[in-house]
Amino acid sequence: MPSVSASSSNTISPIESFYDQGSEVQSLTGDALLMYCQARMGDLDNEINMRMGDQKAALTRRQAIQSAEVELKKYGDNGPQNQEQWDACEAALRAAQAQLPPGDPGIAALEKFRVDIEHQYCKDIAPNPHYPKDGEWKGTLDGLTKMEDDIKGGAEIQMLQLQQLMSQRQTAVQLTTNMMSKLDQTQDSIVKNL
Repeated sequence: MPSVSASSSNTISPIESFYDQGSEVQSLTGDALLMYCQARMGDLDNEINMRMGDQKAALTRRQAIQSAEVELKKYGDNGPQNQEQWDACEAALRAAQAQLPPGDPGIAALEKFRVDIEHQYCKDIAPNPHYPKDGEWKGTLDGLTKMEDDIKGGAEIQMLQLQQLMSQRQTAVQLTTNMMSKLDQTQDSIVKNL
């Protein structure tokens, strides 16, 4: 069987890092090794599935924000200039919130954005709100773009973590396959020697 000892006091072999047991893994029978690997792989698979779910949620969140952004961009850099246009913008933000599952952090972010722009343009001046002017709306739209960019950046980091988990899984399968192969070779040589 291959050695599983550490090459130095600060490093551990891939087998030790995956199995987290060191030389104890060497004493397992073939069936026990497979069961142990299955349990460890289950942990990795659960983490991979969780990360994939996070990726899907981030995509849904980003698409919802983009759907609101499309409506808000219809009014160019000037923004909505009458109540009907303003109502359409608010409806787009609420529709984007409705696209997200309950408890999604995008709902709170969109609601905060909606409240913030309502305060910026309507607070203490109703029923005669001041509509955006002098490029104010472009700054408002930049807030939505920043939300999208933040989601995209977080998703990219999570994708790297997901790729790392997939690599760990592949390494674990290869290690287990190699160990099983060595176990079979050992048993074959024992049988041949009888």
